[in-house]
Amino acid sequence: MELKCSKCGHTYSGRVTKDGNGLFYACPKCRTVNGADGLVVMAFAEDGDPKKDQERFVSDIEKSEVRTWYAYDTVEAFMDHWHKMVKAPDGMWYWVIYKGECICSGACDPYDEDIFKKEFGLSAVTGEELRRSECVFDITLVAAHLMRENRIEVEDSRELFSFCMELAQKFEAENPEIGDDYMDAIEELAFEKLTERFGRTMEAGE
Repeated sequence: MELKCSKCGHTYSGRVTKDGNGLFYACPKCRTVNGADGLVVMAFAEDGDPKKDQERFVSDIEKSEVRTWYAYDTVEAFMDHWHKMVKAPDGMWYWVIYKGECICSGACDPYDEDIFKKEFGLSAVTGEELRRSECVFDITLVAAHLMRENRIEVEDSRELFSFCMELAQKFEAENPEIGDDYMDAIEELAFEKLTERFGRTMEAGE
């Protein structure tokens, strides 16, 4: 694991260790002890045998060595990474430390999200759900524009909304890291697919 000293800037490979004071690592160049700082820290225990039984959790989680750890300055950054990490975690056992206090430890699984929502004071809406809602909203704006221009015709608003939801889900799945090109991409897709699905058949004289 690549580590960087906060004092001298030296970058080196090493392990983070865990004790009663939290997570830390010592720089081999200047010997400064660096803490694994962050509003939220997620750390995975050393896991030499990924097939071990659940009964070994207590002894394994209390090992001094931490294989990998991640520090986040915001709850939102942690939740976004955790949603991706939980699908393929770095190891079987992990800790999540919030403001210096361990709020979760054990197997990394989707059920931990309820703990995080409670500890962080989050609403029931996740970051993923919020992005999905934004995507649906932008698609419906395109639909409204096309209806004003008489380029599409919608008889059932529920059908339109359902289609926009499906389109948003498809867009997210195909563009997980869209970045700055988001708006151009979502508008282009929405124009194309909405016209294909709800495009008006122009009558003579129109």
